[in-house]
Amino acid sequence: MMRDLVSSTGVRMLHNESAIEGDLALVGVGDYWSNELDADRAFSTKPATAATVLLCHNPDGKKRVEQHSWNLMLSGHTHGGQARIPGFCPPWAPVRDKRLHRGTL
Repeated sequence: MMRDLVSSTGVRMLHNESAIEGDLALVGVGDYWSNELDADRAFSTKPATAATVLLCHNPDGKKRVEQHSWNLMLSGHTHGGQARIPGFCPPWAPVRDKRLHRGTL
């Protein structure tokens, strides 16, 4: 499994958990489409006053975390939309909310 491979390199994966450094919290959630996203667990140790960066691979997961407080959400999962030719849309982007396959919202 990819999680085991990454962990074996010494990289800490934030899978439904938080990492706190001073007044900054990094909150990582599990995969939305695999139904592994547990926002309550991920945010459970985050201080209420911490500036929070949410790491959510699929931007569609925003609906599952909206009851929690965060300042910036960073997502990927927009395969097919990383390189863009002006005037052309990506051929395929596996995101239900198409507003989220590039830029900010």
